[in-house]
Amino acid sequence: MGGCACSRASLVSPPLSTDRRWDTAEAYFQTALNVATRVGAQTEQGLTCLDFARMLAVRHRTDDRQRAIELVQQADQLFRKLGMAPWALRAIQLAEALQARSALIPYPSSVFPGHLSMQEVEILLQIAHGHTDQEIANKLVLNPSTISHYMSSLFTKIGVNSRAAAVAYAFDQGLASQISSPTQARTPGMGQRQAPLIILVTDLENSTTLLQRLGDVQAHELIRLHNAIIRENLRAYRGFEVTHTGDGIEASFLSASNAVECAVAIQKAFAKYSGGHPNSPMRVRIGINAGEPIPTEGRLFGTAVHTTFHICNRARPGQILVSDGVYQLATDTSVVFINRGRVVLKGLPDRFRLYEVQW
Repeated sequence: MGGCACSRASLVSPPLSTDRRWDTAEAYFQTALNVATRVGAQTEQGLTCLDFARMLAVRHRTDDRQRAIELVQQADQLFRKLGMAPWALRAIQLAEALQARSALIPYPSSVFPGHLSMQEVEILLQIAHGHTDQEIANKLVLNPSTISHYMSSLFTKIGVNSRAAAVAYAFDQGLASQISSPTQARTPGMGQRQAPLIILVTDLENSTTLLQRLGDVQAHELIRLHNAIIRENLRAYRGFEVTHTGDGIEASFLSASNAVECAVAIQKAFAKYSGGHPNSPMRVRIGINAGEPIPTEGRLFGTAVHTTFHICNRARPGQILVSDGVYQLATDTSVVFINRGRVVLKGLPDRFRLYEVQW
């Protein structure tokens, strides 16, 4: 299992600031867009359009502005279709930076829950990220007093009286699910017990061998396709990407049943792809566990996370293994579990009962 941990931003942003390899960057984004379009990964397609447009806006060659506007329009249409209101907000902001706001159809006030304004939604998302009032003011280039005014109006509209309640509202309404994990909203009050978080980890079989056999360009396109398949299913089953591990993805769920059904959908998607591409098949192993990890700096930390990676590592390519805790919690799913007995996971002192999900 790969040990490289990097965020989505580092994956989609080539090193422009150092060598200004604009042509390489353009080819990079065009390839990514082609892959996402070909496999029908609309979420990834919209996000890539937005990143591509940002790159063109910075490069600022002849015709770059017009191409960037077209990409923003394409992203905007996809975000509207998918209900990705927070990202639609970012498309609007980029259109404004390109002085092309008129290129987008104005959003009705009802596009956001609670009749929130775009500015209030942006502030709500910043709160969900754990930013302070001063940090939000700096990011949005506003006075702290203006931020306080917006927050007061925001809290009144959504009927909350604390930042924690506002974060919970953001996730309940699906606003923050496009860009963050729910861990920031999982701080229980005094006397309350936090419900277990479901952690899912994937790992691509022989990723290093693929890189060596296919070369950088083809292997990169394959990894982009791998990411698109997993992210599309995470979105469909209300999963939240925590981090990209280099050859897999760590994600979290509030529902064990959703996590298990998502894993099944991921395996079926890869099986379908591999059946049509026998020369470059992709198979992933998946491990799922339940626990109470500690959210820190956008990551999850703790024994539950460590155990999930070991469960994933124990699985064979194409297999889904879940802990006994997940098996007990996944009561409202029709999938079949096979008891694989109690096993020793490398580096952990206790024996763990694991179940295989039949798909």
